[in-house]
Amino acid sequence: MKYPLTVEIITPEKVAYKGTAEYLSLPAYNGSLGVLPGHIDYLTMLNPGEIRIKKDDDWQLFAVS
Repeated sequence: MKYPLTVEIITPEKVAYKGTAEYLSLPAYNGSLGVLPGHIDYLTMLNPGEIRIKKDDDWQLFAVS
């Protein structure tokens, strides 16, 4: 399985992203957090910044405000 990491980004208005990824970087409450496949389920508050999703050597970026 190439991308066992499933990512969903949900806003009050819509699902902004739903798919798989190789790597996820986000501005967590207590510092930057990187997530790789096989990571345990994790729930955290976010700080303003940028969520970065890597898939097929391409990055998708989402702003957190």
